[in-house]
Amino acid sequence: MNKDKKPWFLKKRKAAPPPERVHRDRKKEARRTVARGPAAEEVAEEFEEQEKEPDSIEVGGRVGFSEVREIPERFRDVDFPVELALPWLYELWEQAEAQFDHMLESLEALNLDVITVHATQGWISKDSFLEWGPKTSYLAERLGAETVTVHPNRSKKPRQEHQQTARRHLAEVQRRTTVILSVETFEGKGRIFTIQEIIDFGLPMTLDTSHIREDKQIIKIIESYRHNIPVVHLSARNEREQHLPVDRFCL
Repeated sequence: MNKDKKPWFLKKRKAAPPPERVHRDRKKEARRTVARGPAAEEVAEEFEEQEKEPDSIEVGGRVGFSEVREIPERFRDVDFPVELALPWLYELWEQAEAQFDHMLESLEALNLDVITVHATQGWISKDSFLEWGPKTSYLAERLGAETVTVHPNRSKKPRQEHQQTARRHLAEVQRRTTVILSVETFEGKGRIFTIQEIIDFGLPMTLDTSHIREDKQIIKIIESYRHNIPVVHLSARNEREQHLPVDRFCL
């Protein structure tokens, strides 16, 4: 194979420099740039202020469990920030919820760096959400997370009534917690909220890049709605599969 014809993922690439060196080099370049500008002193001061601010994006990996007894084993070797994925089936969550205090104690004992929580796939348009929603939010607060991702359940007719119920439930649970309740994106019209309806209703969005087929649409959503996207689930997809390892577009 001609080396010039190789696809990008087969070509040899230089090892990426360590993040601290990239950050240092960018600071140097920024100082050189502002020094050449007409208002170098003012721009330099603005840059120094930005430098004091914490990074706006925290990166973590998803780790979860299905049963409370699995917690020690599943998180034994975790030494990185995590998205804590609670039991995904609602029936499994009900079993874990029956051991809520033990579940919370087991998780707190691990001293995890939990940056966000992925809730069970319960229905936010059912009254049961007013029970498991606050418990999930409380767990997130105790573990130091700032967001909880919930899922727009399958819609039933009359659809608008279910939407109104879900929005009312979200607002009620949100009033009782300090964490942000964020609605995950799914394509198609089978869900109670489409991507566009999440935007139209002004709901916090968990942007899942693997749930959207068109890269251009992902970029458009980020450009128009980035002020209200507290969580991004970053993974690749192809025509048949979702949640594949990150690809060039993701990076």
